[in-house]
Amino acid sequence: MSRKLLYSFAIFYLALPTVIFLLTWTNLFIGIPLALGIVGVLLSLCKNFKGYTPIGSPLVVFSICIVIALWITLAGVGGFLWQNNWDHDFRNALFIDLVKYPWPVTQGNEMLIYYLGYWLPAAGLAKLCGSLTLGWILQSIWAWLGIMTALWLIFDYIGKIKFSVIILLIFVGSIDIIPALIRNVDDMQSGIIPFIDAVIENWGGIGFIEWPDVLIFWVYNQFIPSFLGCMLIFKCNDARITIFTMAMLLLTAPFSEVLLAVIAIRQLIVLVASQRNASQRLRVVFSSVNILAILLLVVIGSYITSNHASGNIHLNMTLLAPGPEQMFYWKLFFSLLLFCIIPWIMLTLKNLYRDSLFYLLFLAYIPCMFIQMGEAHDFLSRSVLPLLFFLFLKLSQTVADTKEVKKRSILWKSAFTICIVLSAVTPILGFTRCIYNSVSTPPDEWRRHGFVSIFKTEFAHDNFTGDREGWIFSRTYHSKATSLTEDIELYQQER
Repeated sequence: MSRKLLYSFAIFYLALPTVIFLLTWTNLFIGIPLALGIVGVLLSLCKNFKGYTPIGSPLVVFSICIVIALWITLAGVGGFLWQNNWDHDFRNALFIDLVKYPWPVTQGNEMLIYYLGYWLPAAGLAKLCGSLTLGWILQSIWAWLGIMTALWLIFDYIGKIKFSVIILLIFVGSIDIIPALIRNVDDMQSGIIPFIDAVIENWGGIGFIEWPDVLIFWVYNQFIPSFLGCMLIFKCNDARITIFTMAMLLLTAPFSEVLLAVIAIRQLIVLVASQRNASQRLRVVFSSVNILAILLLVVIGSYITSNHASGNIHLNMTLLAPGPEQMFYWKLFFSLLLFCIIPWIMLTLKNLYRDSLFYLLFLAYIPCMFIQMGEAHDFLSRSVLPLLFFLFLKLSQTVADTKEVKKRSILWKSAFTICIVLSAVTPILGFTRCIYNSVSTPPDEWRRHGFVSIFKTEFAHDNFTGDREGWIFSRTYHSKATSLTEDIELYQQER
Protein backbone atom coordinates (compact mmCIF):
# COMPACT_ATOMS: atom_id res chain seq x y z
CA MET A 1 0.00 0.00 0.00
CA SER A 2 1.22 3.48 -0.82
CA ARG A 3 2.28 5.32 2.30
CA LYS A 4 0.96 8.53 0.74
CA LEU A 5 -2.51 6.97 0.43
CA LEU A 6 -2.52 5.68 4.01
CA TYR A 7 -1.36 8.88 5.66
CA SER A 8 -3.48 11.10 3.42
CA PHE A 9 -6.59 9.15 4.40
CA ALA A 10 -5.64 9.34 8.10
CA ILE A 11 -5.36 13.13 7.89
CA PHE A 12 -8.57 13.33 5.84
CA TYR A 13 -10.42 11.19 8.41
CA LEU A 14 -9.43 13.55 11.20
CA ALA A 15 -10.11 16.71 9.18
CA LEU A 16 -13.53 15.87 7.69
CA PRO A 17 -15.60 16.40 10.89
CA THR A 18 -14.01 19.82 11.43
CA VAL A 19 -14.66 20.88 7.84
CA ILE A 20 -18.31 19.77 8.12
CA PHE A 21 -18.66 21.65 11.39
CA LEU A 22 -17.20 24.85 9.96
CA LEU A 23 -19.55 24.76 6.95
CA THR A 24 -22.71 23.92 8.89
CA TRP A 25 -22.41 25.34 12.41
CA THR A 26 -20.28 28.47 12.12
CA ASN A 27 -20.83 31.81 10.46
CA LEU A 28 -20.01 31.14 6.81
CA PHE A 29 -17.80 34.22 6.55
CA ILE A 30 -15.58 32.47 9.10
CA GLY A 31 -16.30 28.83 8.31
CA ILE A 32 -15.59 28.87 4.56
CA PRO A 33 -12.10 30.47 4.77
CA LEU A 34 -11.11 28.15 7.62
CA ALA A 35 -12.44 25.08 5.76
CA LEU A 36 -10.47 26.10 2.66
CA GLY A 37 -7.41 26.61 4.88
CA ILE A 38 -7.77 23.07 6.22
CA VAL A 39 -8.01 21.65 2.70
CA GLY A 40 -4.93 23.63 1.61
CA VAL A 41 -2.83 22.51 4.58
CA LEU A 42 -4.04 18.92 4.17
CA LEU A 43 -2.91 18.86 0.54
CA SER A 44 0.48 20.33 1.42
CA LEU A 45 1.05 17.77 4.19
CA CYS A 46 0.10 14.84 1.96
CA LYS A 47 2.88 15.68 -0.52
CA ASN A 48 5.56 14.66 1.97
CA PHE A 49 4.73 10.96 2.27
CA LYS A 50 6.74 8.55 0.17
CA GLY A 51 7.34 4.82 -0.08
CA TYR A 52 5.13 1.87 0.78
CA THR A 53 3.73 0.35 3.95
CA PRO A 54 3.28 -3.41 4.56
CA ILE A 55 -0.12 -4.74 3.57
CA GLY A 56 0.07 -8.49 4.21
CA SER A 57 -1.63 -11.41 2.48
CA PRO A 58 -5.30 -11.13 1.42
CA LEU A 59 -6.28 -13.73 4.02
CA VAL A 60 -4.59 -11.79 6.86
CA VAL A 61 -6.12 -8.48 5.74
CA PHE A 62 -9.57 -10.07 5.42
CA SER A 63 -9.25 -11.66 8.87
CA ILE A 64 -8.27 -8.35 10.45
CA CYS A 65 -11.19 -6.58 8.74
CA ILE A 66 -13.69 -9.15 10.03
CA VAL A 67 -12.30 -9.21 13.58
CA ILE A 68 -12.39 -5.42 13.90
CA ALA A 69 -15.95 -5.33 12.49
CA LEU A 70 -17.06 -7.94 15.05
CA TRP A 71 -15.27 -6.06 17.85
CA ILE A 72 -17.06 -2.82 16.99
CA THR A 73 -20.43 -4.58 16.74
CA LEU A 74 -20.06 -6.45 20.04
CA ALA A 75 -19.09 -3.17 21.70
CA GLY A 76 -22.49 -1.77 20.74
CA VAL A 77 -21.32 0.86 18.24
CA GLY A 78 -24.14 1.44 15.77
CA GLY A 79 -26.75 -0.14 18.02
CA PHE A 80 -26.96 -3.51 16.22
CA LEU A 81 -26.49 -5.32 19.53
CA TRP A 82 -27.21 -4.38 23.13
CA GLN A 83 -25.38 -1.27 24.32
CA ASN A 84 -24.08 -0.34 27.75
CA ASN A 85 -26.55 1.89 29.53
CA TRP A 86 -25.75 5.43 30.51
CA ASP A 87 -22.95 6.52 28.17
CA HIS A 88 -24.72 5.13 25.10
CA ASP A 89 -28.02 6.64 26.26
CA PHE A 90 -26.58 10.14 26.07
CA ARG A 91 -24.63 9.54 22.86
CA ASN A 92 -27.59 7.99 21.07
CA ALA A 93 -29.80 10.93 22.02
CA LEU A 94 -27.15 13.32 20.72
CA PHE A 95 -26.81 11.43 17.45
CA ILE A 96 -30.58 11.31 16.92
CA ASP A 97 -30.79 15.07 17.48
CA LEU A 98 -28.04 15.59 14.91
CA VAL A 99 -29.89 13.51 12.32
CA LYS A 100 -33.41 14.84 12.94
CA TYR A 101 -32.94 18.56 13.50
CA PRO A 102 -31.35 21.50 11.65
CA TRP A 103 -27.75 22.43 12.41
CA PRO A 104 -26.78 24.00 14.69
CA VAL A 105 -29.17 22.01 16.89
CA THR A 106 -31.02 24.31 19.26
CA GLN A 107 -33.97 24.35 21.61
CA GLY A 108 -35.27 27.61 22.95
CA ASN A 109 -32.30 29.48 24.37
CA GLU A 110 -30.01 26.44 24.37
CA MET A 111 -27.66 24.96 21.78
CA LEU A 112 -26.11 21.51 21.52
CA ILE A 113 -22.50 22.09 22.60
CA TYR A 114 -20.26 19.06 22.88
CA TYR A 115 -17.20 17.55 21.23
CA LEU A 116 -19.47 16.02 18.60
CA GLY A 117 -17.08 15.79 15.64
CA TYR A 118 -17.07 11.99 15.48
CA TRP A 119 -20.78 11.83 14.62
CA LEU A 120 -20.94 14.61 12.01
CA PRO A 121 -20.01 12.59 8.85
CA ALA A 122 -22.52 9.80 9.60
CA ALA A 123 -25.22 12.18 10.86
CA GLY A 124 -24.75 14.49 7.87
CA LEU A 125 -25.23 11.73 5.30
CA ALA A 126 -28.16 10.26 7.25
CA LYS A 127 -29.76 13.71 7.38
CA LEU A 128 -29.37 14.18 3.62
CA CYS A 129 -30.89 10.76 2.95
CA GLY A 130 -33.60 11.16 5.59
CA SER A 131 -32.79 7.83 7.25
CA LEU A 132 -31.80 7.35 10.88
CA THR A 133 -31.18 3.64 10.19
CA LEU A 134 -28.60 4.61 7.60
CA GLY A 135 -27.03 6.82 10.25
CA TRP A 136 -26.44 3.87 12.59
CA ILE A 137 -24.87 1.87 9.76
CA LEU A 138 -22.63 4.77 8.73
CA GLN A 139 -21.59 5.28 12.36
CA SER A 140 -20.27 1.70 12.47
CA ILE A 141 -18.52 2.07 9.11
CA TRP A 142 -16.88 5.31 10.28
CA ALA A 143 -15.67 3.59 13.45
CA TRP A 144 -14.30 0.66 11.42
CA LEU A 145 -12.42 2.97 9.04
CA GLY A 146 -10.83 4.89 11.91
CA ILE A 147 -9.61 1.82 13.77
CA MET A 148 -8.37 0.09 10.62
CA THR A 149 -6.40 3.20 9.61
CA ALA A 150 -4.84 3.47 13.07
CA LEU A 151 -3.87 -0.21 12.95
CA TRP A 152 -2.10 0.20 9.62
CA LEU A 153 -0.17 3.14 11.03
CA ILE A 154 0.97 0.79 13.80
CA PHE A 155 1.93 -1.85 11.23
CA ASP A 156 3.92 0.78 9.37
CA TYR A 157 5.62 1.77 12.64
CA ILE A 158 6.70 -1.80 13.47
CA GLY A 159 7.40 -2.63 9.81
CA LYS A 160 5.19 -5.73 9.50
CA ILE A 161 1.62 -7.01 9.69
CA LYS A 162 1.16 -8.88 12.97
CA PHE A 163 -2.17 -10.35 14.05
CA SER A 164 -0.85 -10.27 17.61
CA VAL A 165 -1.40 -6.49 17.55
CA ILE A 166 -5.13 -7.12 17.09
CA ILE A 167 -5.12 -9.46 20.09
CA LEU A 168 -3.39 -6.79 22.16
CA LEU A 169 -5.86 -4.12 21.02
CA ILE A 170 -8.87 -6.17 22.05
CA PHE A 171 -7.60 -7.73 25.28
CA VAL A 172 -4.80 -5.58 26.75
CA GLY A 173 -5.86 -3.03 29.32
CA SER A 174 -6.27 -2.36 32.99
CA ILE A 175 -6.11 -5.33 35.34
CA ASP A 176 -9.56 -4.61 36.76
CA ILE A 177 -10.46 -8.03 38.11
CA ILE A 178 -8.12 -7.85 41.14
CA PRO A 179 -9.24 -4.47 42.57
CA ALA A 180 -12.85 -5.29 41.62
CA LEU A 181 -12.76 -8.47 43.69
CA ILE A 182 -11.00 -6.68 46.54
CA ARG A 183 -13.60 -3.92 46.60
CA ASN A 184 -16.45 -6.39 46.04
CA VAL A 185 -18.20 -4.49 43.26
CA ASP A 186 -21.95 -4.58 43.92
CA ASP A 187 -22.99 -5.91 40.53
CA MET A 188 -20.42 -8.69 40.32
CA GLN A 189 -23.18 -11.27 40.84
CA SER A 190 -25.91 -9.58 38.81
CA GLY A 191 -27.72 -11.45 36.06
CA ILE A 192 -28.87 -15.06 35.98
CA ILE A 193 -25.33 -16.35 35.62
CA PRO A 194 -22.78 -14.92 38.11
CA PHE A 195 -20.42 -12.34 36.58
CA ILE A 196 -22.20 -12.43 33.21
CA ASP A 197 -23.50 -8.87 33.58
CA ALA A 198 -20.68 -7.46 35.70
CA VAL A 199 -19.10 -4.07 34.97
CA ILE A 200 -15.80 -4.49 36.77
CA GLU A 201 -14.08 -1.53 35.10
CA ASN A 202 -15.93 0.83 37.43
CA TRP A 203 -14.13 -0.47 40.53
CA GLY A 204 -12.51 2.94 41.01
CA GLY A 205 -15.86 4.68 41.37
CA ILE A 206 -15.22 8.36 40.59
CA GLY A 207 -11.80 7.63 39.07
CA PHE A 208 -10.85 5.28 36.24
CA ILE A 209 -8.24 4.73 33.55
CA GLU A 210 -9.43 2.87 30.47
CA TRP A 211 -7.52 1.27 27.60
CA PRO A 212 -8.93 0.60 24.09
CA ASP A 213 -10.37 -2.74 25.26
CA VAL A 214 -12.86 -0.81 27.42
CA LEU A 215 -13.05 2.57 25.69
CA ILE A 216 -14.76 1.04 22.65
CA PHE A 217 -17.66 -0.08 24.91
CA TRP A 218 -18.31 3.36 26.41
CA VAL A 219 -16.68 6.39 24.76
CA TYR A 220 -15.92 5.21 21.23
CA ASN A 221 -16.49 8.76 19.94
CA GLN A 222 -13.40 9.99 21.81
CA PHE A 223 -11.31 6.82 21.64
CA ILE A 224 -11.24 6.32 17.87
CA PRO A 225 -10.17 9.85 16.75
CA SER A 226 -7.70 10.12 19.62
CA PHE A 227 -6.25 6.68 18.86
CA LEU A 228 -5.79 7.50 15.18
CA GLY A 229 -4.44 10.99 15.88
CA CYS A 230 -1.90 9.74 18.42
CA MET A 231 -0.63 7.00 16.09
CA LEU A 232 -0.22 9.56 13.32
CA ILE A 233 1.74 11.87 15.64
CA PHE A 234 3.94 9.10 17.08
CA LYS A 235 4.77 7.70 13.65
CA CYS A 236 5.46 10.98 11.83
CA ASN A 237 7.24 12.87 14.62
CA ASP A 238 6.68 16.08 12.64
CA ALA A 239 5.69 19.37 14.30
CA ARG A 240 3.46 20.40 11.38
CA ILE A 241 1.49 17.15 11.45
CA THR A 242 1.29 17.19 15.25
CA ILE A 243 -0.12 20.71 15.37
CA PHE A 244 -2.54 20.08 12.50
CA THR A 245 -3.73 16.82 14.11
CA MET A 246 -4.27 18.58 17.43
CA ALA A 247 -6.36 21.23 15.69
CA MET A 248 -8.52 18.49 14.15
CA LEU A 249 -8.96 16.73 17.52
CA LEU A 250 -10.40 19.84 19.18
CA LEU A 251 -13.89 18.81 18.10
CA THR A 252 -13.56 15.07 18.80
CA ALA A 253 -11.14 14.42 21.69
CA PRO A 254 -10.18 17.72 23.37
CA PHE A 255 -8.96 16.12 26.62
CA SER A 256 -6.16 14.36 24.74
CA GLU A 257 -4.80 17.76 23.74
CA VAL A 258 -3.13 18.28 27.13
CA LEU A 259 -0.40 15.67 26.67
CA LEU A 260 -0.25 16.17 22.90
CA ALA A 261 0.48 19.86 23.49
CA VAL A 262 3.65 18.88 25.32
CA ILE A 263 4.75 16.85 22.29
CA ALA A 264 3.95 19.74 19.94
CA ILE A 265 5.92 22.23 22.02
CA ARG A 266 8.96 19.98 22.11
CA GLN A 267 8.85 19.32 18.36
CA LEU A 268 8.37 23.02 17.61
CA ILE A 269 11.32 24.01 19.80
CA VAL A 270 13.55 21.44 18.10
CA LEU A 271 12.40 22.60 14.66
CA VAL A 272 12.96 26.28 15.45
CA ALA A 273 16.39 25.57 16.95
CA SER A 274 17.44 23.71 13.80
CA GLN A 275 16.91 26.78 11.59
CA ARG A 276 19.97 28.77 10.50
CA ASN A 277 18.76 32.33 11.04
CA ALA A 278 16.04 34.46 12.60
CA SER A 279 14.11 34.78 9.34
CA GLN A 280 13.76 31.02 9.00
CA ARG A 281 12.78 30.70 12.65
CA LEU A 282 10.02 33.26 12.22
CA ARG A 283 8.78 31.39 9.15
CA VAL A 284 8.52 28.22 11.22
CA VAL A 285 6.73 29.91 14.11
CA PHE A 286 4.26 31.76 11.87
CA SER A 287 3.71 28.95 9.38
CA SER A 288 0.32 28.41 7.77
CA VAL A 289 -0.27 25.34 9.93
CA ASN A 290 0.35 27.25 13.16
CA ILE A 291 -1.81 30.20 12.15
CA LEU A 292 -4.64 27.88 11.09
CA ALA A 293 -4.38 25.95 14.36
CA ILE A 294 -4.61 29.16 16.41
CA LEU A 295 -7.68 30.33 14.48
CA LEU A 296 -9.35 26.96 14.93
CA LEU A 297 -8.47 27.01 18.62
CA VAL A 298 -10.29 30.34 18.94
CA VAL A 299 -13.37 29.28 16.95
CA ILE A 300 -13.80 25.68 18.14
CA GLY A 301 -12.35 26.37 21.57
CA SER A 302 -14.94 29.10 22.14
CA TYR A 303 -17.63 26.64 21.04
CA ILE A 304 -16.52 23.91 23.47
CA THR A 305 -16.09 26.35 26.36
CA SER A 306 -19.61 27.70 25.77
CA ASN A 307 -20.81 24.45 27.28
CA HIS A 308 -22.60 24.96 30.61
CA ALA A 309 -20.29 22.53 32.41
CA SER A 310 -17.03 24.00 31.10
CA GLY A 311 -16.96 26.58 33.88
CA ASN A 312 -16.72 23.85 36.50
CA ILE A 313 -13.01 23.16 35.98
CA HIS A 314 -10.93 23.36 39.13
CA LEU A 315 -7.99 21.94 41.02
CA ASN A 316 -8.83 19.01 43.26
CA MET A 317 -7.20 20.34 46.40
CA THR A 318 -8.46 17.34 48.37
CA LEU A 319 -5.23 15.61 47.34
CA LEU A 320 -3.23 18.17 49.30
CA ALA A 321 -5.58 18.79 52.24
CA PRO A 322 -4.91 16.48 55.23
CA GLY A 323 -7.81 14.26 56.21
CA PRO A 324 -9.62 11.00 55.38
CA GLU A 325 -10.63 12.21 51.90
CA GLN A 326 -7.00 12.91 51.06
CA MET A 327 -6.04 9.32 51.92
CA PHE A 328 -8.96 8.00 49.86
CA TYR A 329 -7.91 9.94 46.76
CA TRP A 330 -4.23 9.04 47.04
CA LYS A 331 -5.08 5.36 47.50
CA LEU A 332 -7.34 5.57 44.47
CA PHE A 333 -4.73 7.19 42.23
CA PHE A 334 -1.96 4.85 43.32
CA SER A 335 -4.31 1.91 42.71
CA LEU A 336 -5.08 3.23 39.23
CA LEU A 337 -1.38 3.50 38.44
CA LEU A 338 -0.65 0.07 39.94
CA PHE A 339 -3.35 -1.85 38.08
CA CYS A 340 -3.76 0.22 34.91
CA ILE A 341 -0.35 1.53 33.86
CA ILE A 342 2.66 0.20 35.80
CA PRO A 343 2.39 -3.49 34.67
CA TRP A 344 2.65 -2.50 31.02
CA ILE A 345 5.46 -0.03 31.73
CA MET A 346 7.46 -2.82 33.35
CA LEU A 347 6.81 -5.22 30.46
CA THR A 348 7.90 -2.68 27.82
CA LEU A 349 10.67 -1.10 29.87
CA LYS A 350 13.38 -2.29 27.51
CA ASN A 351 11.81 -0.26 24.68
CA LEU A 352 10.84 2.63 26.93
CA TYR A 353 13.73 3.59 29.15
CA ARG A 354 15.70 5.27 26.36
CA ASP A 355 12.69 6.99 24.83
CA SER A 356 12.40 10.56 26.11
CA LEU A 357 8.83 10.81 24.83
CA PHE A 358 7.67 8.32 27.46
CA TYR A 359 9.13 10.38 30.31
CA LEU A 360 7.67 13.55 28.80
CA LEU A 361 4.17 12.07 28.60
CA PHE A 362 4.33 10.48 32.04
CA LEU A 363 5.54 13.65 33.77
CA ALA A 364 2.99 15.77 31.90
CA TYR A 365 0.22 13.48 33.10
CA ILE A 366 0.98 13.89 36.81
CA PRO A 367 -0.57 17.42 37.05
CA CYS A 368 -3.71 16.06 35.37
CA MET A 369 -4.38 14.08 38.53
CA PHE A 370 -5.12 17.38 40.29
CA ILE A 371 -7.56 18.70 37.67
CA GLN A 372 -11.25 17.96 37.96
CA MET A 373 -14.21 18.78 35.70
CA GLY A 374 -17.61 18.57 37.36
CA GLU A 375 -18.26 15.82 39.87
CA ALA A 376 -16.53 12.93 38.12
CA HIS A 377 -12.92 12.38 37.06
CA ASP A 378 -13.41 12.13 33.30
CA PHE A 379 -10.48 14.48 32.78
CA LEU A 380 -8.22 12.05 34.64
CA SER A 381 -9.23 9.15 32.40
CA ARG A 382 -9.31 11.02 29.06
CA SER A 383 -6.17 13.13 29.36
CA VAL A 384 -4.10 9.97 29.91
CA LEU A 385 -5.02 8.52 26.49
CA PRO A 386 -1.86 9.63 24.62
CA LEU A 387 0.28 7.97 27.31
CA LEU A 388 -1.74 4.74 27.12
CA PHE A 389 -1.63 4.72 23.32
CA PHE A 390 2.14 5.25 23.40
CA LEU A 391 2.51 2.31 25.80
CA PHE A 392 0.30 0.24 23.50
CA LEU A 393 2.48 1.15 20.51
CA LYS A 394 5.63 0.11 22.36
CA LEU A 395 3.97 -3.08 23.57
CA SER A 396 2.99 -3.90 19.97
CA GLN A 397 6.57 -3.25 18.88
CA THR A 398 7.85 -5.57 21.61
CA VAL A 399 5.49 -8.44 20.78
CA ALA A 400 5.99 -8.06 17.01
CA ASP A 401 9.70 -8.77 17.39
CA THR A 402 9.44 -12.54 17.70
CA LYS A 403 13.20 -13.05 17.87
CA GLU A 404 13.46 -10.64 20.77
CA VAL A 405 10.50 -12.27 22.53
CA LYS A 406 12.19 -15.69 22.31
CA LYS A 407 15.26 -14.26 23.99
CA ARG A 408 13.24 -12.89 26.90
CA SER A 409 13.49 -14.61 30.28
CA ILE A 410 10.90 -17.06 31.56
CA LEU A 411 10.02 -14.49 34.23
CA TRP A 412 9.11 -11.88 31.59
CA LYS A 413 7.10 -14.37 29.54
CA SER A 414 5.24 -15.55 32.63
CA ALA A 415 4.51 -11.99 33.76
CA PHE A 416 3.33 -11.02 30.28
CA THR A 417 1.00 -14.04 30.07
CA ILE A 418 -0.44 -13.38 33.53
CA CYS A 419 -1.07 -9.70 32.74
CA ILE A 420 -2.74 -10.56 29.43
CA VAL A 421 -5.00 -13.16 31.03
CA LEU A 422 -5.99 -10.89 33.92
CA SER A 423 -6.61 -7.83 31.76
CA ALA A 424 -8.62 -9.90 29.25
CA VAL A 425 -11.29 -10.53 31.89
CA THR A 426 -12.69 -7.02 31.47
CA PRO A 427 -13.32 -7.08 27.68
CA ILE A 428 -14.53 -10.70 27.85
CA LEU A 429 -17.13 -9.64 30.40
CA GLY A 430 -18.01 -6.78 28.07
CA PHE A 431 -18.65 -9.26 25.24
CA THR A 432 -20.67 -11.64 27.42
CA ARG A 433 -22.67 -8.71 28.81
CA CYS A 434 -23.52 -7.60 25.28
CA ILE A 435 -24.43 -11.07 24.01
CA TYR A 436 -26.37 -12.02 27.14
CA ASN A 437 -28.48 -8.85 27.13
CA SER A 438 -28.99 -8.97 23.37
CA VAL A 439 -30.39 -12.51 23.65
CA SER A 440 -32.29 -12.18 26.93
CA THR A 441 -33.83 -8.75 26.30
CA PRO A 442 -36.28 -8.10 23.43
CA PRO A 443 -34.65 -5.79 20.86
CA ASP A 444 -37.52 -3.30 21.00
CA GLU A 445 -37.01 -2.99 24.75
CA TRP A 446 -33.28 -2.30 24.85
CA ARG A 447 -33.44 -0.12 21.78
CA ARG A 448 -36.01 2.12 23.48
CA HIS A 449 -33.95 2.79 26.59
CA GLY A 450 -32.30 6.15 26.67
CA PHE A 451 -33.49 9.68 26.03
CA VAL A 452 -35.69 11.10 23.29
CA SER A 453 -33.43 14.13 23.02
CA ILE A 454 -30.24 15.36 24.62
CA PHE A 455 -32.17 18.45 25.69
CA LYS A 456 -34.64 16.28 27.62
CA THR A 457 -32.05 14.80 29.98
CA GLU A 458 -32.22 15.90 33.59
CA PHE A 459 -28.89 14.48 34.71
CA ALA A 460 -25.78 15.76 32.94
CA HIS A 461 -27.89 18.17 30.89
CA ASP A 462 -25.23 20.87 31.26
CA ASN A 463 -22.55 18.54 29.87
CA PHE A 464 -24.13 18.67 26.41
CA THR A 465 -25.69 22.12 26.16
CA GLY A 466 -24.86 25.80 26.34
CA ASP A 467 -26.46 29.21 25.81
CA ARG A 468 -27.72 29.67 22.29
CA GLU A 469 -26.24 33.15 22.06
CA GLY A 470 -23.13 32.25 24.02
CA TRP A 471 -21.04 31.27 20.99
CA ILE A 472 -20.22 34.33 18.92
CA PHE A 473 -19.12 32.37 15.81
CA SER A 474 -22.45 30.60 15.33
CA ARG A 475 -24.22 30.74 11.96
CA THR A 476 -26.04 33.99 11.21
CA TYR A 477 -29.31 32.10 10.82
CA HIS A 478 -31.25 31.87 14.09
CA SER A 479 -34.57 30.11 14.19
CA LYS A 480 -37.43 31.96 15.84
CA ALA A 481 -38.78 28.68 17.15
CA THR A 482 -38.70 27.80 20.83
CA SER A 483 -38.68 24.00 20.62
CA LEU A 484 -37.14 21.22 18.58
CA THR A 485 -40.54 20.36 17.08
CA GLU A 486 -41.09 23.94 15.94
CA ASP A 487 -37.49 24.09 14.70
CA ILE A 488 -37.92 21.13 12.38
CA GLU A 489 -41.32 22.33 11.16
CA LEU A 490 -39.90 25.75 10.32
CA TYR A 491 -36.91 24.11 8.66
CA GLN A 492 -39.18 21.96 6.47
CA GLN A 493 -41.32 24.95 5.51
CA GLU A 494 -38.28 26.94 4.43
CA ARG A 495 -37.05 24.07 2.31
